[in-house]
Amino acid sequence: MAITSTRWLADYLVESELLLKADADKVTYLHPEGLFEVHLRNAPLGADGTGFLSVQMIVPAADIQTAERSTQVHLDEFLHLLSFITSTSYRISRPLHLTDWTPGQHERQQYVYTRHTEHEVFNELSTELFDTAHLLQTWGVTPVLERSLRWYSAAVRARVMDDQFQFFWFVIELISEATKTTARVPDRCPKCGGELYCNSCQNISTHRPFPTQAIRSLLETLNIPSEIIDDLFTIRNGLMHGETRQAIEEKIQKRVATFTFDKTVDIIGKCAWTAILNTFVKPPGVHNPQFLHVSTFVDWHMSAKAHLKVFIPGDVNDPKIENVVLPTVSIVTYDRHQDPPRPRHWLAC
Repeated sequence: MAITSTRWLADYLVESELLLKADADKVTYLHPEGLFEVHLRNAPLGADGTGFLSVQMIVPAADIQTAERSTQVHLDEFLHLLSFITSTSYRISRPLHLTDWTPGQHERQQYVYTRHTEHEVFNELSTELFDTAHLLQTWGVTPVLERSLRWYSAAVRARVMDDQFQFFWFVIELISEATKTTARVPDRCPKCGGELYCNSCQNISTHRPFPTQAIRSLLETLNIPSEIIDDLFTIRNGLMHGETRQAIEEKIQKRVATFTFDKTVDIIGKCAWTAILNTFVKPPGVHNPQFLHVSTFVDWHMSAKAHLKVFIPGDVNDPKIENVVLPTVSIVTYDRHQDPPRPRHWLAC
């Protein structure tokens, strides 16, 4: 009779500023409620001296798909707790494999992960772009523009979509506050959104624009549809209140089935770029600045996952982590000038 798989081993490489003490070969941690167990070892340092931990997490789960989701969630939560305890950074570099760890199995299911580590570079930095830098500095970089450019730069180099969204949002906040109108706007009913009328004054109650109203007004001037503006506020509020990207996606997908977080990062990124450009005070005359635009701001990485059946040497009732031998999984890519297009490319304008 076939044995039902109930226990799974996930292997991760974790970038860490702290490594185990030199005399510790391995540290094992057991969750107090039995949700998971973690085995940690020091992994070889990166070529640039970056520290890594080899982390294996064992979880109970009914199938390999559930185990894949569960290990990711549990490891994230464990590393967040460890960051609090040590005030130090831990970041999952990549998963290595996920293997059936149920005792008594001769043949085991396994996911093997690989990542396309080649970094493409492009010869697109032309003298015309440096001429544009000179032109923009001639127009004048105000303190508001300096701060906006700093957050825009932080967004485009961030590797996590959540961070990218928030950094782009900071640009919108800064520019909307600096450029908002001083004209008073009506107070509105929180239930229906209608203008509030004061019987004593025989007039509509007004106030200076609130920050959220200034942001909405700026986005409207950039021709962003109202339903997308609502989504942007939903994401911003969710992130600021600690919601996960997945939870935010699921919430919005109940209304818009095609919604994905990465598309919204690109929308808010383009809004931030246009808002910055519009904030420069351009002198009269014809100007021809040259820019490059990316097809996406998101830092995509190409990866592959192979679903295999494997045999672990040794006692099938007591498999050892050290006995797991992984096959080599490679990715063959298209030429950059062929279809399908690469995840990111640059467009001149």
